[in-house]
Parts: sequence; C-alpha cells; structure tokens
Amino acid sequence: MTIPKKSDVLLNTPADVQRVRDRLVKEQKGIDPVTKEPLNRGCLDHLHDSSQLVRGVLGREINVLVGKVENTYTRNIKYWCSIDLPTLLRGIADYLEQEPLPIVHPGWQKKVQTAFNKLSAKEQDRVLMSFGYPVVDKPNQVKRKANLKKLITSRSVTYGELLEEMKDEN
Repeated sequence: MTIPKKSDVLLNTPADVQRVRDRLVKEQKGIDPVTKEPLNRGCLDHLHDSSQLVRGVLGREINVLVGKVENTYTRNIKYWCSIDLPTLLRGIADYLEQEPLPIVHPGWQKKVQTAFNKLSAKEQDRVLMSFGYPVVDKPNQVKRKANLKKLITSRSVTYGELLEEMKDEN
C-alpha cells in the first residue's frame, strides 16, 4: 500500500472521499476484500470507534453487513463475552460449516403452511388427497387449512414429503 498524501489523511469533502475511494479501489485491484469478488458500488469503510480510520473499500451491501455485525457485537455481545469480534466470527464460521443434526426445527410447519397457501384451491385439494384427505367444498379455504394442520400434527408425513408433494404439479 502506498503512503497517503497529506490531503488524503483527513477527508473533509465528498470529493476527498471519492479521490481516496478511487485510489483504494485501484490498489485493491477492484476486488472487495471480504467477498473476494469484483467491487460493485464501492463504499469507503471505516472503523466506528473514536479513530474513524479508513480500512478499505467494500461493496455497499457488504459494508452495511459489516456495520450491522460490529454494532450487534458492541451492543449485545461484547459486554458479556470475553472474546474479540474476529475470533467470534471465526467460531461462527466453523459452527456454520458443521454438518447439521438430523432433527427438523418446528419452523418447518410455518414453511409448509406458507407454501400451501401459495397453491390454488385445486392444487391444495390434490396435495391433501394424496395424503388421504377428501376434497372439500369449493370456497372452503378454512377447511383446507384445518386439514393441513391435522396432517402436519399427525406425524404421518415428513417435511420433505409435504414439500415434494406441493411442488409436484408446480
């Protein structure tokens, strides 16, 4: 990295920011240092502490994400957790890369209900009939939803079976 000119050390105007951002984008070879992908809508990123020092140029959406992560850590985690944010994020990355357990969270029920609600009445009847539920009188959406709820709570079908049946005719 080149040593900044005095005029680049203390940024006062939008023109100053643009000049430094353009120089940093060139030094970064147009690559976002977080995603390692080409920069799209570069944003001058900086520390949000008392120093206000610039770190580099990030894509605008990545810059927003970094800010939200840092703010969440500062407001909700830092006061009770003894590890610093980079160490915490490395731990989170390791955790996210673990193989999940073969246990389905109850959130699956809401996902099935949402997918079911997007189907036409005819498609809903087809899904319910495939699991042994009778066709309901035509404008009776309440009864269809009640039958789906019975099906879900019966534990006779899996989340995957329900989703597969719902996408069969889509």
